[in-house]
Amino acid sequence: MATNRIFLYALTGLLSCSCSKNDEPKGGDDSTPSGTATSTPYVLILGTENNSYVFPNAPSFDTGTYDSAANSKDAIQMQGDRRIHFYKDKYLYTFVYNRDDPGKSASFEHKAGKLSKRKEYDLKNSIQARTDFGTNVVGTYSDREYFPKEAVSPTSVKFFRFDTTSDAVSDPIEWDSKNFDNIGEVAYITDLRQYKDYLLVAIRPIKAYLDEGVFPQTKLLLESRHTHTTYIGVFDHNFRLVKVIKGDKGTGVIGGLIKATGKSGVEVLDNGEVYAFAAAFNATDRPSAVLKVNVENGSFDDAYFVNLTQKSGNRKLFRTHYLGGTRFCLQFFDKIGLDVTEFGDASGKASKFAIFDVATQQLDMLTGEPEHINSITDPYVDKVQQKIYFGINTDNTDPTIYVIDANAKTISKGLVIKGQEVRALGVMKSE
Repeated sequence: MATNRIFLYALTGLLSCSCSKNDEPKGGDDSTPSGTATSTPYVLILGTENNSYVFPNAPSFDTGTYDSAANSKDAIQMQGDRRIHFYKDKYLYTFVYNRDDPGKSASFEHKAGKLSKRKEYDLKNSIQARTDFGTNVVGTYSDREYFPKEAVSPTSVKFFRFDTTSDAVSDPIEWDSKNFDNIGEVAYITDLRQYKDYLLVAIRPIKAYLDEGVFPQTKLLLESRHTHTTYIGVFDHNFRLVKVIKGDKGTGVIGGLIKATGKSGVEVLDNGEVYAFAAAFNATDRPSAVLKVNVENGSFDDAYFVNLTQKSGNRKLFRTHYLGGTRFCLQFFDKIGLDVTEFGDASGKASKFAIFDVATQQLDMLTGEPEHINSITDPYVDKVQQKIYFGINTDNTDPTIYVIDANAKTISKGLVIKGQEVRALGVMKSE
């Protein structure tokens, strides 16, 4: 870790020697960096939760070493906690998570070997769940606080449409999520996915203490009386609710959350089939499972149920990552047992990986992940090569990208990063 600190200090000094905390580094947020002699499609986001840098033209994620300090002249600073979204290997969106954080959400493009900002967005809301929707990126923000005694406006979900062609963003389109499906709880969005001209929305009911009128801690806000029911909302392209697909199918809610950010669970295959990966993380008496969804009929297929907890050695599911065809890479919690929640250290790390086929229902648990893991990034998925790349930070080694080969069913060490923690990674093909 001493080596890490040396590189971190070197990078920090290089980028901040001529600017204050709120200033931007050379080649920073509002300018195009100088670029490098070699243009590559690989992008790394390195740094801390509240101060990170986008490094374009990184080397292949499969092997080698990358020195962040040596490549800092190309880095673009991002202050504040960001949520990262790559649109079709073409554009990068960086969404500010905390509304009080410095900086604004923004989009970037990669042209002639250089990364440059397209536009900033002053959203005044964090973006939690997000997905590609045609030529747009759709993001949502779910309220989870309601104070009837203080006459605060009704709880709602806000939809934002980011047009990747014009780079414009819509005004927030609100859906009143209070008393969802007449169950007396608020709808909280945990995942989004396009299906034909519809938006499939994984919904997790939460109390939000509608009947209390007080502000409890976050853990209490997210409690529910409906942990055994799986919900998917079907919205049209104007974000109007068309129908609710629901049922007690032996599992629970959909979603793999980090803080309030959902990004997993509703999956549309290349052939048009739809599956729900229900983590049931807030139901200590239900397993994680896969359900097949019939969107047109508004129902779950009674003939299809895969108990992932049983197949994984009694673990709860965290997230799903589609590999194309009928295969997925699944992330499970380390902890054995059903009493996994999203709060505290009791849940353990979500560092157990598997390859799962929805057609054959075969699940293969993988080995080879590092020990002493602190954090794992969202992955980059190469569907053609059937490989998936995760950035992993540990207590006692340099940040490293690990490569999962779905065909070989192996986990191996890829690119080693010297200097700063890896926060995200992806591909942006230069125009």
